[in-house]
Amino acid sequence: MKQILFFSTLILLLTGVQALSLNEDIDLNSETVDDTLEETVDELDGDGSGAIDREKYILMIDRENYRPSALDQLGADIRYEYGIIDGVAVEVPEQALNGLSQLDFVESVEPDLVTSIPVIEASDSDEDTESYSGGEDIVISVLDTGIDDNHVDLQDQVLDHQDFTGTGPEDMHGHGTHVAGIASGTGEADSRHVGVAPETSLMNVKVLNDDGSGRVSDAIQGIDYSVENNADIIVMSLGVETECDGSEE
Repeated sequence: MKQILFFSTLILLLTGVQALSLNEDIDLNSETVDDTLEETVDELDGDGSGAIDREKYILMIDRENYRPSALDQLGADIRYEYGIIDGVAVEVPEQALNGLSQLDFVESVEPDLVTSIPVIEASDSDEDTESYSGGEDIVISVLDTGIDDNHVDLQDQVLDHQDFTGTGPEDMHGHGTHVAGIASGTGEADSRHVGVAPETSLMNVKVLNDDGSGRVSDAIQGIDYSVENNADIIVMSLGVETECDGSEE
């Protein structure tokens, strides 16, 4: 059985974000929802200046009652519709937040937090890298800043490139290539620096842009894509900074 290896960051992504709780006193019948939509749409018309601030959110939804048309009515752009969780990533005018939370199929509205590469202090290791081997027929999906597949240690290793940042799949930062080398580097450039499993193949799933930052929504989409495309292992080196004690439902 294939095992998907999610780093602890995944817990932050899917359970550690702060949810904006729904108002328990709201009657979510269709009449209330329709009235809320009308009021919100009127508010979005604004003063005609055309300057509307937009924000990104992740909606946890009741999939059976999900209606994209209701989001469209609020002026929301649907960025992702996820398969691994009952969720949708949207970008909406900030005035539409109240309308989002009152839609009958929306269970919670969560901020689409900024992700970044954690700063970890490096240390030397005397471990014998000659013992590293194996990984044939295993695909590792690297969710990071991209992978330079022209690197001598990674040539012919990368099977797929996918970019969820809008900046292109190339690694202009270097972190993603470094991570890929730790996982699958062949040691062609230096036999002392062989990856853990140099016979594995790689998927380059870019979820962090060229300055090393991204969004939770992009990371979840990267996981979704990796699972859908049969990755055996998912590697992420990213996280978020937020006030959260892990107790939010």
